[in-house]
Amino acid sequence: MREESQEIWAHRDEFEKLGVRLVLVVREWIQREIDAFAPAYWGGEYYFDPESVLYATTQGGEIKKASKLSLLNPFSTYAGGGFRNGMAAYRRGKVAESNFKGDGTTLGGILAYGKGGKLVYRHAEADFGVLPPLEEVVEAARKAANA
Repeated sequence: MREESQEIWAHRDEFEKLGVRLVLVVREWIQREIDAFAPAYWGGEYYFDPESVLYATTQGGEIKKASKLSLLNPFSTYAGGGFRNGMAAYRRGKVAESNFKGDGTTLGGILAYGKGGKLVYRHAEADFGVLPPLEEVVEAARKAANA
């Protein structure tokens, strides 16, 4: 999640020009981990979702979890695999450290809401760190801005 958050935040000007507000939602508030994440990976607002309502929304109505074996398995059958995604980000110098605090198996995603709270885009994470291309997220922001 670190590299993906960092990439979206690095393009915040594109979202701001559209009038779209970027926020990061966490389901566990562990202050030490929040402090380690900000501002290196996300410089914006954080919200705490203790009931995981938005996490369920990204997954079509239910909270989904990936297997910890998927996270640790370098041969994961998912596109990219969580382990490979994390190692690749580390090798590219995008991620300096990770943590293993908290649950860590709940899958998230990206939501875009238009004016009035209408959901106009939903991307469900299928495995750790497998998110849509940035261009798709920017297009979703355009759609949200015009909704």
